[in-house]
Order: sequence, then C-alpha cells, then structure tokens
Amino acid sequence: MYEMCPKCGYMYEDNGTGCPECKKNAVAEPVVQAPVFNNAPVTDPFAEERRIAEEERLAREAEALRIAEEERLAREAEAQRIAEEERLAREAEAQRIAEEERLAREAEALRIAEEERLAREAEAQRIAEEERLAREAEAQRIAEEERLAREAEALRIAEEERLAREAEAQRIAEEERLAREAEAQRIAEEERLAREAEALRIAEEERLAREAEEYIYVVEEDTVAEEPPVVNVAYSHILRREKTNESISINKAIFAVGRSDTRSDYIITDNSAVSRVHFILYVDGPRCYVSDNNSLNKTFVNGRVLNENERYELKNGDIIEVYNDRFFYYLSENV
Repeated sequence: MYEMCPKCGYMYEDNGTGCPECKKNAVAEPVVQAPVFNNAPVTDPFAEERRIAEEERLAREAEALRIAEEERLAREAEAQRIAEEERLAREAEAQRIAEEERLAREAEALRIAEEERLAREAEAQRIAEEERLAREAEAQRIAEEERLAREAEALRIAEEERLAREAEAQRIAEEERLAREAEAQRIAEEERLAREAEALRIAEEERLAREAEEYIYVVEEDTVAEEPPVVNVAYSHILRREKTNESISINKAIFAVGRSDTRSDYIITDNSAVSRVHFILYVDGPRCYVSDNNSLNKTFVNGRVLNENERYELKNGDIIEVYNDRFFYYLSENV
C-alpha cells in the first residue's frame, strides 16, 4: 500500500521503515555527550524538553497519517458507491428498455393482426360493392351510349351540313379579304422600298462624291503620287475574279479597285454594292498588301473584315471578298 509522506509529500510503499526521501535528505543530529567531571556524568537539563518535542512531532505525524488514510478510504468508498449505483442504474435502465421493447413488439403485433383482419373484411365488402355497382353502371352505360350515339349521329350530320355551308362562305369572304390586304400591303411595301432605295441612292451618291473629292493615292512616305510607279517585272501579281473568271494583272505599285472609271485601275461596273474606290493593293517586290478604302460594305480577306487603315499581306491563294464578289490572289515569279 502506498502512502504520502506528511513532511515532504513523497508517495512511497509503506513497509514499516518510513519515508525513504526524508531519510535520504536527513542530517544526523550530533550526539551531545554529557561532560564528565571527576569521573561522574553531568545531567542534561534539556533532555526532557527534547523528549516532549519529539513525542509531539511523532503525534502530529501519526495524526496526519491517520487523517490521510481516512480520506483515502473515504474516497475509495465513495468511488465504489458511485460505481455500484451507476452499475445498478444501467442494469435497471437496460431492463426497463428491454421490457418496453417487448411490450411494444407485442402491441405492434396485435395492432398489425387487427388491421389485417379489418382490411380483409373491408376489402371483401369493397369488392362485392364494386362488382354490384359495376354491373349496374355497365347496364346504364350501354343504354346511355346507344341513346347518345343516335342523338350524336343526327347532330353530327346536321352540324356537318351547317359547318360546310358556313366554311364555304367564310372561305370565299376570307379569300377576298386576304386578296385586298395583300394588294394593299404590296402597294405600301413597294412605295416604302422605293422611298428607302431613293434615300439610300441619294446618300450613297453624296458619300461617293465626297470620296471622289478626297481620294488620293498615299505612298509609304505619306506623299501624294498621281502616277504610281510600275511594279517589279520579276514577279506577277494576279487577281482572278470568280464572277467573270477574269484574270487581272496588278501592274502598278498602288492598284485601286472600284466602280470609279477615273479613280480605279480595275473598274467594276456590274455590282452596285462596290464603292467608287473600294480597296487598294500595294505591291512591293514579291509582297502585295491590301487595305480597305473606307468602303460602305467593307473588304474581307478569307472571311475576316479588314480594320480601318489595316494593310494585310496577301498570300498565294488568299480570297478577297467585296459584298458578293470574290477575287483570288496569285503570285508567280517570272523567269
């Protein structure tokens, strides 16, 4: 059994020898020898006081040990009591739950059996009643269907004759109304389209007139050149127009394509969607660039629209599109 030393608090196994920690740290008290005078011992006047002090110390230690033992035993007893109470409580709870579950199972079995019996009786009554009502309803249905069929056939014949007469009259009236509306819409649409076309024609003529006045050839140094230089004859730059299968030789360093017979080097006369100067080709040796000249319907290369002031370097086989016109670009080296 382990004890706690009341002096130093050290836990040790009690074998009757006392606290080993206190023994290890204890300093032996010097033994005072009574002086001897004339071969006779002298009596120690403090011996009784030391004995009394020692007895009081031992009594205090014994009391502390007794109190510590009583507290330990009380704690153990309390722990055993609590553990026993918890065990008994768990057993009682388990028994209560088991009993409740048993009673619940029995009650549930009785309820299910009673419900099944009542359900069987109710189902048998329902089936008998449904069969009786079905027989009566079937007889009534057959009789009612025969009566309604006779009435419906008579009504159908009369209604079909009436609807046929009304439909014919409505068809004739609708055809006449639609013909009048279509004629009025056609006249109105023709007048609207004529007005729009006239407005577009005037706007286009004004824009083209402004373009014709402002158009100049711009060379690489941003200077005006009325007569562009001739291209390098070592290379042939060709456009083939898909619409006419015409081959167009690009024989100038700056080559304009459009409807203007004075500003364009290749003139397109059969396409009103083309601007006066629609796009310009710039030739530099084996290279050829194309740029849109701020045209109304834009210029496309391989399906991509050219941005403003963009010069796109053409490659062999590229396609230049102007509205519904397509031009194929080819480059060949002259030997």
